[in-house]
Amino acid sequence: MAEGATTGRATVRSARFALAKLRPPPLPATLIKRPELHGRLASGADQRLTVVVGSAGAGKTVLLADWAAARPPGMTSWLSCDGADADPVRFWGGFIEAPRGIDEGFGADAADLLAMDRRMSPDVTASVANDAARLPSGSAIIVDDFHDAVAAAVARDMTDLVERWPAGTVQLVLAGRSDPPLRQHRLRMSGELCEIRDRDLYLSLAESHDLLANFGVEIADSDLAMLHQRSEGWPAALQMAALSLRGTTDPAQIARVLEVRGRTIAEYFISEVLDQQPSEVAQFMLDTSILGVLTVDACAAVTGRQDAAALLGGIDTAHLFLVALDDERTSFRYHHLVRRVLRAELRARDRTREQALQLRAAEWFEATADARRAARHLFAARHTDRALALLRDRVVPDFLHEATVPTPLDLSMVDPALLADAPDRLLTLTADLLLWGDAARGGEYLDLLDQTGKIPAGSALAARFAVMRAFHYGVTGQLDKAVDAAVTARAIPERTRLTDEWTAALPLILIRVHNSLEDFPAVAREAATALAAPLIAEPVKLIMWRCSTGRGSGPPAGTSATRCHPSRPRAMSCPGPSQRCWPGPMSRRRCCAWPSATCVSRPSCPAGCRPPAAACCWPGSRWLPAITTPRRSTCGQRHLAT
Repeated sequence: MAEGATTGRATVRSARFALAKLRPPPLPATLIKRPELHGRLASGADQRLTVVVGSAGAGKTVLLADWAAARPPGMTSWLSCDGADADPVRFWGGFIEAPRGIDEGFGADAADLLAMDRRMSPDVTASVANDAARLPSGSAIIVDDFHDAVAAAVARDMTDLVERWPAGTVQLVLAGRSDPPLRQHRLRMSGELCEIRDRDLYLSLAESHDLLANFGVEIADSDLAMLHQRSEGWPAALQMAALSLRGTTDPAQIARVLEVRGRTIAEYFISEVLDQQPSEVAQFMLDTSILGVLTVDACAAVTGRQDAAALLGGIDTAHLFLVALDDERTSFRYHHLVRRVLRAELRARDRTREQALQLRAAEWFEATADARRAARHLFAARHTDRALALLRDRVVPDFLHEATVPTPLDLSMVDPALLADAPDRLLTLTADLLLWGDAARGGEYLDLLDQTGKIPAGSALAARFAVMRAFHYGVTGQLDKAVDAAVTARAIPERTRLTDEWTAALPLILIRVHNSLEDFPAVAREAATALAAPLIAEPVKLIMWRCSTGRGSGPPAGTSATRCHPSRPRAMSCPGPSQRCWPGPMSRRRCCAWPSATCVSRPSCPAGCRPPAAACCWPGSRWLPAITTPRRSTCGQRHLAT
């Protein structure tokens, strides 16, 4: 133990500090070097304050201990905080003691004043700042786990000290799980703050590989990518995965580890994070874990708490594994792994409460006209019939209006055999599977529907079934069958004068099918039908058009791609800034359908139009579509530069 001071004068006469408190912890044998972060830390030498803020297990202490070991000997002091340091007198006693490893006389006067008054005062603050200015240039004082010491009095006194700190002579580093309340915004605006945060601390894919290698673990690149994606680079999770993988060749064990759902990780999070929070914060985190996206309104609706905004803001400020989804920090998600742990803990503690929360979420999303999210929570609440009834008239229209693919619904608790007597609901389930990418199960459910024999001929349900048959045939490469099914689907509403939004999906299906069959006039006809359809949102039309011209998601930057253009390109004039160009294979007489497109001329091909949303769908691409005639085109290879 280090009792009192190391000179003849006491720091705070009643304080006792373990030697380990004043030394960096030993570095692990599995350490990975992070020179980029070392450089970031070194860049803070000329700034008034350096903060390292990250969640539990993010690797703050290991990073700082490694940096301290790499610095010149005798130039770095260390103080590890704990719960006892919430006492301001004890904390400042330790803060004064720590730099005596650099200068034995540091803080002698300040220690006497602190022992006499039993509190910090402007005189003590000034004395500490003056002694810091006399330390050797390039020194550093590191305070680890500062969040344990952040009582109101400590924060106030540290703010005063930072304002008087001799920047450029001694670097002050504060590390913790939450932002120290030290008027950081002022330091940030004046360029006097060096910051390292969660996003910097989490490991890259290459660093994840190095960490596993240091544990003697080698896994396939695809498995490593999966592990990194699921852990989001959280060092604690990766280290525990490495420990579980070390020495095993059992495929089942490896598969379980790659799921990143081990009990060890859950226990670490619950004991180190969740159980350390005030009860209302912990319960709020558990309750809101059922939400994929956290907003104040959604959290308030689910939890019933009027202080949802304050609680959500507090969790964000405390770096409790929230990821902001917008620059304004109004919507968030939990770290994927943490959300799974929270949901499992909620279910284990009170399954009835979880069901009630899911139902509240469903009712709120239904009230806000978000049918898909409402259905997701209804499925989770085991209200399957209600979820399918809600989706029945929304699954295809929502697909036509959404430019992005949402997360698939969890249909694991739905037994399709039990829906044989409700063909409309089974078809809803089938359509959702097919439209969001599960062609195998969707095909099985279509066959099951066919076998029930309960779809009335010539009915709207029969037309919907034919639409989904066409879709399934199209995505599985049965192109002629897809065309036949589409003809059947169109014939029913034409004959019976039924109107149904599901048939609006047919042009999108047939564009892909006819393009694969190289029936380009048919592609042009279906494109015209789709682009004129009011039910299809413009971003979807843009994506559909890319698919219709065989471009998919657009050619990668710097690669050659095939562009079709007329055998005899004709120049086209741009009448003005309001010109509206038809994007796709179409005669120039019909260059009038795409709103707000920019007309551009190119010397080697006809004029083309660049839709304004293209940059959102294909970042970095400057691909400009040519306007072509509907007849068979000649195709040339052109290099696409970014």
